[in-house]
Amino acid sequence: MNYNYSVIIRTLGTAGQKYEKLLESLIKQTIKPTEILVVLPKGYKKPKEQIGIEKFIFSEKGMVQQRIMGIKKSNTDFLLIVDDDVKFGESFVENLFITKQKYNADCICPKMIEKTENNFSLRNRFKSFLANLIMAFTGGAYRSKKKSKYKIKICSTGGFIVNTRESNESTIYTQSYNGACFFINRSSAIRLKYEEELWLDNVKYAWPDDQVFFYKLFLQGNKIIYNKSLSYYHLDAGASLTGNNLSKKINQTFSISCNSTIFWHRFIYLPEKNKLKRVWKISCLIYRIINTTLFTLFRNAFSKTNRKIISAHIKGYIQAYIYISSNRYKDIPKIKFNSKI
Repeated sequence: MNYNYSVIIRTLGTAGQKYEKLLESLIKQTIKPTEILVVLPKGYKKPKEQIGIEKFIFSEKGMVQQRIMGIKKSNTDFLLIVDDDVKFGESFVENLFITKQKYNADCICPKMIEKTENNFSLRNRFKSFLANLIMAFTGGAYRSKKKSKYKIKICSTGGFIVNTRESNESTIYTQSYNGACFFINRSSAIRLKYEEELWLDNVKYAWPDDQVFFYKLFLQGNKIIYNKSLSYYHLDAGASLTGNNLSKKINQTFSISCNSTIFWHRFIYLPEKNKLKRVWKISCLIYRIINTTLFTLFRNAFSKTNRKIISAHIKGYIQAYIYISSNRYKDIPKIKFNSKI
């Protein structure tokens, strides 16, 4: 088997020690990378942490733009695509190749382990429980122990269902996963035509860029598998997207409302040709919008400052409608459903 692979790192060059740990992980692999491509937005400086074998590439600013540039500039049949805040064991890539060969997978999503301080504290567990409850209520995501052949399944609201059922099987199909680290055939990544999804970068935060990437792969008929026996550490664990900065929260709220609606229209509504099923999916979107808006109102009604978040939430939906109605959106090629999994 061909063991040549490229590592594509998406970064702003500011991850510091987290990025250094990633580089250490790469040079210790039992199967060394053929090339390491570090993709930065134009105007950003190269990270001071270097091992001397990297190739630095500059793209237009945007998380999707960076990922596209890395894929296009790669020169091997297989790609290990990572963010700048992950680390893994020495035989990680070797086991990825073994798994790929065994299951004939087009894309492999290893298990992500979030490594943060006090990750298992009672307070953090309660916050996690509350977040899951809210996500289920608003139609964003919920956990289920019902038998399923998917680890993550996209649902009609545009959200997703996470399968938490205990199983002896280490490998299961999935329609989406966290994109901080995954292994993929370069040919599948090229056929994806991720450049058609640059609408994700039209807002401050490109969420849900990972969901778009994987679900489009799935719709095109690629075999995406989740393997819980392969794991890596995510050192940031979302810390960069949290905090009390009001401006950041406003931008996040607007981005999520806008892009989640566009995702629903492009990937849930348009591929469906059955009229009755389309009506059902519209009702699912309405459910999500109403419940998400009600929750946002409840959470922020007692704060004058945070009324700006409510406004951003509503403006996000309006912006999504304007964009979906535009010729620019209508010119994007439609998704062809080819999946048989």
